[in-house]
Parts: sequence; C-alpha cells; structure tokens
Amino acid sequence: MPETEQIILSNFLLPPAPLPSIISLEKFTDLFPTSQRSNPQVEHLYRELQGLRSLYIEDVKRNISREVKRGERQRHQVVKTRRQGAYVESEPAEGRAKGAQIEVRASRSRSFEFVIEQNLAT
Repeated sequence: MPETEQIILSNFLLPPAPLPSIISLEKFTDLFPTSQRSNPQVEHLYRELQGLRSLYIEDVKRNISREVKRGERQRHQVVKTRRQGAYVESEPAEGRAKGAQIEVRASRSRSFEFVIEQNLAT
C-alpha cells in the first residue's frame, strides 16, 4: 500500500517522541553552568519549552490536516476535469483554416476523441 500524503508529512514534520523522551529534566539541567543548575528557573524553562513544543506540534498537525484536505480537493478537481474532458483550442494552429476549432475529449479509458468543427461563415 503506498504511503499517503498525511503519513509522509507526519513522518517528516512531526517529532518521533515527546520532549521528556528526548531529553530529561536532569540532562537539560546538566546543559547549564554548574552555578546555575540549582536555579528553579531552569525547571521552569524546561516546562515552558515542553509547552511551546506541544503547541508547535499541534500547529503542524493542523497544517498537515489542511494540506491533506487541499490535496483531496485538487484530486477531485482533476478527476472532474478529466471526466468533463474538454479542451477547446481557440487560436487557429499553423496549417489550419481560420474558424476551425479542435476539441479534445478524454474518456475514462484514457482514449482521446478529436472533434474538428469548421466554421464556414468566416
């Protein structure tokens, strides 16, 4: 089964684990100078980082969901356009009489039907 757009975007953009799984408070505290490790602001900073990270992850999830919906709308539009099939060329191509139109219709079987109409009034 091919990967869907949502799976691909989620795997690429979302972190694999929450912050405590990546770095514990103790390891985070060890990143600070020895004189600052006992400061209560270090734990506060860690909790704030955890909260901000969660907010960003939720934003990314919402954006992925929006992108997937937009992609679905685009696919439906492409299918609708293919079903309707219609491409009408308005400018005469080289070697073709003025007033002639070519309409190309695509069918579900991917065959093409060319309809040439000659406007004799011009």
